[in-house]
Amino acid sequence: MNSLLLLGGTGGAALLRSEYERRHFHITEYTGEADFPEGKTLTILQLADLHDWHFGKNGKRLLRAVKSVSPDLIVASGDMLVCKGGRVGMEHALSLLRTLAENWPVFASNGNHEERLKKTQPSAYEFYTNELRNAGVHVLDNEAVIWKKNGICLKIAGLSVTEKEERHYKESKELFKKRVMKILAKKEKKAADLTVLLAHNPEYIFEYAQTPVDLIFAGHYHGGIIRVPRFGGLVSPKLKLFPPFSRGEFYLDDSRMIVSGGLGCHTIPLRLNNIPEIPVLRITGKTAGSAR
Repeated sequence: MNSLLLLGGTGGAALLRSEYERRHFHITEYTGEADFPEGKTLTILQLADLHDWHFGKNGKRLLRAVKSVSPDLIVASGDMLVCKGGRVGMEHALSLLRTLAENWPVFASNGNHEERLKKTQPSAYEFYTNELRNAGVHVLDNEAVIWKKNGICLKIAGLSVTEKEERHYKESKELFKKRVMKILAKKEKKAADLTVLLAHNPEYIFEYAQTPVDLIFAGHYHGGIIRVPRFGGLVSPKLKLFPPFSRGEFYLDDSRMIVSGGLGCHTIPLRLNNIPEIPVLRITGKTAGSAR
C-alpha cells in the first residue's frame, strides 16, 4: 500500500513538474565567429516545434522575450503548426509569425507537420503559406534566399523532407545531400559570408555536413522529451532511446548545428528536465576563420 502511494505521489509530482515546464521557456545563448567584416555582429534567434502552443495571451510572453534579445533575424525551423491524426492547429503559429514579421526578418522552413499538412490537406497548407508570405515571412520550401544587412551577406536555405523520405532514410539520405546542393546552387554563385540551412531533422547531420553549409538550425526531437542527466534526451519521435543530437550544439567537419529543444508538444504532452527553449546565436566578425 505504501509503495502504491509513493508511486502515485511520484507520478503526480512528475506530471505537475511537466505542466510547469510546458508553460515556461528560457533563452539559450550561443556565441561564434564568422568571416564577416571585422567588427560586424549578427544575432540569430531560432524558433522550432511550437506546435501551435502559446505563452500568454496572443503569445505576449514569447514576444517580450524576442524583443529583449533584439535579433537581426529570426529563423523558424519547422513544426510551428500541428497536423496530427486529422487535427490541424495553426492559429497561434500564424499569429506569432505575423507579429514577428512586422518587426524582424523571419525565415521559415517546413517540419514534418507542415509536410504532412501539404500532403493531406493541400488547400490548408496553401492557406498557411500564403498567410505567412503576405505577412512578409520568407517561406523556404526547398528554396534559398540571399539576405544582406550592414555589409553582411547570408545565404539562407530551407530543406523540406517528406514523411515517405524519412521512413526510408537509408535510401533517401543521399537524396537529402543532393537536394541541399541543388537548393544552394539556385542562388547567385557569389560566396556569402555565411551559409545557413534550416533543416528540421538533426538526424541527417552527416549528410548536411557534406554540403557547403556553415550553420544548421534543427529541432524535431523536442529535446528528447525527458532529459536524463549525463545521458541527454530519452526518446526520439521514432521512439529511439537516447537519440544523439536531441538538443544543444554539435560540430561536424566545417559545419555547426544548433538543435532546439522546441517550444511545444503534441502526441506526448510531457516534458521533464526539458524546459522549452529559444536558442540565440550571437556571431562576431573576424578577418579570417570559421563560424565556430
